[in-house]
Amino acid sequence: MNTMHAPTPPGAIRALDPCRLGQPTQLLDPLTERLRSRLDVQLPQHVRHRHAMAWRVAAMSVSASAPSVTDVIVQRFQVDGHGIDVAIDAGLLRDAFRLRYDADDFVGPPALHAAPPAATYERFVTRFARQMLDALRQAVSAEMSPTTACVETLQSAPRSTPPSLWIGARIADRAGDAPLGTVTFRLAAEDARRWLTMLGPDAGERVAEHTPPACDVATIPVRLSAHWLDVDLSLGALLDAQPGDVLPVRFMQRALVCVDNDPLMSADIVERDAHLCLTHFQTLE
Repeated sequence: MNTMHAPTPPGAIRALDPCRLGQPTQLLDPLTERLRSRLDVQLPQHVRHRHAMAWRVAAMSVSASAPSVTDVIVQRFQVDGHGIDVAIDAGLLRDAFRLRYDADDFVGPPALHAAPPAATYERFVTRFARQMLDALRQAVSAEMSPTTACVETLQSAPRSTPPSLWIGARIADRAGDAPLGTVTFRLAAEDARRWLTMLGPDAGERVAEHTPPACDVATIPVRLSAHWLDVDLSLGALLDAQPGDVLPVRFMQRALVCVDNDPLMSADIVERDAHLCLTHFQTLE
């Protein structure tokens, strides 16, 4: 018996997003994982409190569509002529402000919190957003210079934006997993592509790159050129050959070692551990 499936309603079909075409999307997972670890380092710096409350990143998300948010504060940074928006839930910022300064009146949902002092709060918001941006910068590459960016505060998330990439981090209480708010980064599609292609090695890879060799001996780059030699092989043996069979090959009595196609030395060709090696070098007269 054949099972028939109803066609997908037109409204449920998601069109392919043109701004994702040609993007190095395979780098999104490494980027979000690094960003998550960097944010987990940055967040506790803002929520020090005598009750030892701590925050963490509960989940990461990536989308080509703008998130549905209302009460957010957006800081727009200009980095090397490119705009990057850092949108933070207003309630999350108010909570962070009170936890940072150990306010005793921290109680109730964010909507019930009294407005903090304007000047101090504005400086705190800018510093908070800038450090979130620095976390993104460090996730891309530790080689990038620290952010020296112009910043502009937007009253709400812009309704119309060019094709963009949104990277969201949902923040939760480390103790009870209670959701607290979201930090969202918006990069224009071209800027996202540029940042992704700048994705450098992580800390473990950097340590491996900078680990000195066990023996500090100067090395000479050598390029080996292989040439086919005439070998007698019967047609029957060739027809009977199977993948993986070894064909008999004769080597020259002495190989020539050349520099810029000029013969410099001769050497014997030997097989060692399934590798061809040169040995017994002699300088040509």
